Amino acid sequence: MKHIELRSELDDDILPAGDVTVDVDYSSINFKDALAIGGRPGISRVEELIPGIDIVGTVTTSEDSDFRVGD
Repeated sequence: MKHIELRSELDDDILPAGDVTVDVDYSSINFKDALAIGGRPGISRVEELIPGIDIVGTVTTSEDSDFRVGD
């Protein structure tokens, strides 16, 4: 079973361009995320997994016109 390293912060250079950066206060983990974090083979096809699709936080940078800093 593969070990998954959990980090509380990521370097911006691994994220796609044109996105929104959020300072996350809370996040939920779904069942598939839990399986991937546990190292289950075949669950995730990416090396850098960012679990949690539901977040609550504050926008810190944005290149998207729908989101502004402070939202």
